Amino acid sequence: QRAQVVGACQMITQMLVEAEGNNEGEVFIAGVVFRSLPTMIPYLKEQSNSQGTAYIISRMLSRYKTIQWTPNDDSVRRSHVLNARRRISTSSVKIAHALAQHLLPHRGEISGLAQELLGSSAITSDEVAHIYELLFVLSNPVPSVEDQAVFLRDVMSAPVSEWVSQSTTDVVSRPQAWLHGTEVG
Repeated sequence: QRAQVVGACQMITQMLVEAEGNNEGEVFIAGVVFRSLPTMIPYLKEQSNSQGTAYIISRMLSRYKTIQWTPNDDSVRRSHVLNARRRISTSSVKIAHALAQHLLPHRGEISGLAQELLGSSAITSDEVAHIYELLFVLSNPVPSVEDQAVFLRDVMSAPVSEWVSQSTTDVVSRPQAWLHGTEVG
């Protein structure tokens, strides 16, 4: 009976991460699916399969590129897309929190995919926050404080550079320009 449960969990997990979101039905299902993935955490912990867990997180992050909306989409599709993407964000962080130790061997792979997303226009500001949270969670099980500091420095180098840039300083020093959305200078 245990083998049947394991087999069922494997099939469910595979089905869940394969949701592409190419059509309306898939987008709706994807939202439900990604919301359900954290229920698989006990199974994933029991399997101690770091490669499977990393695969799930990678597949979820890659869905940001396939589950998107266009300005021509109606409100129902946009709502389904936003729901699915919100579930991707929250579920990937929940899984990473629960299985951070399992993800440690795949930190570079997941970090690379996350950094690629952070450098693209495929994600919203809320999703950026979740991706940074995911990256911070990935740093938690790093055994060496020095290695953890290097990883976090790499993760934060781009946003810190932007935050302390002259253009940011100009916007902060001229709130009227920021409030009105005009160019500084």
